[in-house]
Amino acid sequence: MSINEELSFGCVVLVDDALRLQLQQALLKGKNGLLGVSFLSLSTWLKQFSPAACSEEQLLFACRRTLCAQAERFPIFRSQLEDSAFLSQCARFVQELKLYAIPTDALPQRSASEREQKEILDLLSTLDAPADARRQALEALRALPDASHIRIYPSFFSLFEQQVVDLLIEKGAKLLERKQVCTQAELFHAVNMRQEIEGIAQQIIARDLDADDIALCALDPFYESLAAQIFRRYHIPYTILTRRTKPKLSMQMQAWLRYVSAPDERTLQELLSCGAFDLENDALLQYLQLFSWDVFEPIEPRLHAITPGALFDAFTLSQLSRLEEDAIQQQQRVAKTLKAALACSPKELLSFLCDFFIERYPSPTREQIRCMQKIQQLFTDVFDQIATMADLAFLAQRVGELRQSDGSEQLEGVLIHSLEHLSYERPIRYLCGAVMNAWPGFTARSGIFDERYCEDLPLPSMDVRYQHHLAQCEKLFSAQQQLIVTYPLGSYEGKSNEASLEIEQKMAAWGVQVAALPLQATHQTKRMPHDLDASLARALYLQDGGLRGSISALERYRLCPFSYFLRYGLRLKKRQAPIGQAQIGSLIHELLQQLCETYGKAYVKTSAQELRQRIEALLQPLHVLFPKQQAQLHQLSRRLCHQMEVLLETLDALEEHSHLRVKAQEQPFRYTLPLAEGELRMEGVIDRIDVSNHMAVVLDYKSSRKTLSPTKVASGLQLQLLTYAVVLQKGLVEGLEDIRDVLGAFYISTRMESVQQPAIKISRQKKESRMWTEEDMREELEKKKRLTGWIFSENIDLFDDDATHVANLKQAEGKVVGRDKNAIRSLSALGDGLQEILTYLGESILQGAIACEPGEGACDFCDYHCICRYRGQPWPKAAIIDEQGERCLSLPKEPMRKEDVDAELE
Repeated sequence: MSINEELSFGCVVLVDDALRLQLQQALLKGKNGLLGVSFLSLSTWLKQFSPAACSEEQLLFACRRTLCAQAERFPIFRSQLEDSAFLSQCARFVQELKLYAIPTDALPQRSASEREQKEILDLLSTLDAPADARRQALEALRALPDASHIRIYPSFFSLFEQQVVDLLIEKGAKLLERKQVCTQAELFHAVNMRQEIEGIAQQIIARDLDADDIALCALDPFYESLAAQIFRRYHIPYTILTRRTKPKLSMQMQAWLRYVSAPDERTLQELLSCGAFDLENDALLQYLQLFSWDVFEPIEPRLHAITPGALFDAFTLSQLSRLEEDAIQQQQRVAKTLKAALACSPKELLSFLCDFFIERYPSPTREQIRCMQKIQQLFTDVFDQIATMADLAFLAQRVGELRQSDGSEQLEGVLIHSLEHLSYERPIRYLCGAVMNAWPGFTARSGIFDERYCEDLPLPSMDVRYQHHLAQCEKLFSAQQQLIVTYPLGSYEGKSNEASLEIEQKMAAWGVQVAALPLQATHQTKRMPHDLDASLARALYLQDGGLRGSISALERYRLCPFSYFLRYGLRLKKRQAPIGQAQIGSLIHELLQQLCETYGKAYVKTSAQELRQRIEALLQPLHVLFPKQQAQLHQLSRRLCHQMEVLLETLDALEEHSHLRVKAQEQPFRYTLPLAEGELRMEGVIDRIDVSNHMAVVLDYKSSRKTLSPTKVASGLQLQLLTYAVVLQKGLVEGLEDIRDVLGAFYISTRMESVQQPAIKISRQKKESRMWTEEDMREELEKKKRLTGWIFSENIDLFDDDATHVANLKQAEGKVVGRDKNAIRSLSALGDGLQEILTYLGESILQGAIACEPGEGACDFCDYHCICRYRGQPWPKAAIIDEQGERCLSLPKEPMRKEDVDAELE
């Protein structure tokens, strides 16, 4: 029957729900009257023959109950009897056996697992199943006297649906078929999926095609979101026929069921993180994650007893206090609801949750209403089978597997659909992703009931199913007048693709040759300019005519100007974790400071018992904050004690060969340089200064091993340690103005060093090799423990008289000397160069240069990466000064004044 043929009153059209709107629009365009015409899906129409049919969910719960009651009979599959995926496979297969009237005695029993599978299917075959209703419907159809009032839309049919359609046609039903003659076919390839859709979008525009005449068949679900993204950019209207999504509301219901069935810290955090409660923020969730607190115990304010120190600065304490206040308010609301839910019986809980979500969403969207209706239908189906918490846990699995197919209420523009929702109303169709594994896309049996298991059963063979699937796919070639097939040559992972063999054969029969899909690079990457007006930059950064900051802040600016702007211009700060690597480093600094102040040069002789006592005192705020994590804190204390013992052992050897003593720790300083607009006022704290008469050494504690690089120094990326040495030499450190000779500046690594053990040790000079010994490992470890930094004086032997504790030193003719000519550097010349670098950075900041140009490693631990979202390669940082210490990099250009612009125009 032609689709344009008039439908009489009382006619029933069997059409898929997703295709109904298209068909109705096509009939109305043909001026066909639809009065008294019913449009139903095939599954809905069949329900009239078995109104009291068992649902799929009822069958699954019945399967679970039946098998769990006799779990001891199934030692192989016992662990899977509560798994929804396993039970679904069993339920589907037992229904297939029922549909084709295959007795379980015909099942294979070649192995122990197959014999156990037969026992399982024997039990399940006695249960009511939807397949019984299907058999009943088939019997009713065979007895149906007349089906001439039925019209069938020729969509993509399953094997069972095809059997029903054939029966109806025998009874007088007719196909609404309009096979179009495909007068034009094309085959294109593209580099990848994105360029495939880009090329299609450009082709639609270049050929001036009407979007309402186009359908796009996506063989991969990923094409739907990709096409939506690209079509929006090209302003091409489109409609996705059906979206299959996992609704947020079902995830919240699943989290509720998981928590009530097994209330613990993990399920509670899952419940709070999915948005089940209408809370202003996630303060309670963060509080529970930080402190592992029982949600039903009142939160007792404890932060007021903690003062800023090595572990917590004032900002972190203020943030934690605000978090604590918000968590207290949220706990009162959440705990009340949780107690009410836990007090419910399993059956009462289902009603409680439905009422809870009605209050949670007082004005629900259409999608939320549809999702809640599906959940309520599920609850209704299995209500009688819910009795224990284990039943709720299994119900949570089923709720988590709910998917929602959202159809469009109106059709506009390009119609994006899957192969299963094939329609005939559009004259032009693009077939995307026609690669070998997507077309024809036949799926063989898998799982525990695979093709080998079914090979001797009287079920439709794989060849029969394959031929049926091909016949359904063939409908696409006569569903439009113009067919354009495209496929990607590769995936995003770099794997190559080949066109479908069936597609290539079809196109070859039509005389079509494959070609590259035309694609113009119309979209060029544009860098968003990040620049501030100089007047705005000065307003942001200058305070009382000065640009204040630390040396590390200037290093941050050089590494990434945009990060500096966010931190010091907009003053954005991220709340830090109560304990992390930075806090561990601060603890070690504090401990070393205490020991040096108490014992002077003998600090390295501190006993292990005293170390433990001091560490416990420093960790006391953590014991106050985390009363339920004493075991973890004890482990942290032990680790710190061991780390300090190893560190003091290393420093003991250094102090034995050093003639200097600890003079200052955590020593503040100020360093000011003139700028074109105001001053650069630098402030900082030097970790440690060792002194002997007018000579001194600068030491900086680091939690990892660091070295100074001349390239990074010249580029402005390593300024902190050297600036400490310069300000000390200039007499800018209070109490140490008489220092005239800075011997060097070095890093002290507080980490526990380790070495790798190679298989053999090769001597290239002696041309021999030998096994790596324990002595070699100790020697290599001692080398790693050497202090790294720069030497500025030939008197460095006062700090290391045997040249074994500072890198780049050696003994020659009884003297301690540098290993090469560049080992000892001029601090005065370095000071002039550093002044040029610091001035350059200060001027750049005040000119408003805030480009997002992160250097190497800038994004690794950046708190602001979620703002800039930079994904490019690191920016190389050019040298600011040359080898002579002269400026070799010009400042960013300041915006031109109006007078200069007018002059340039003239």
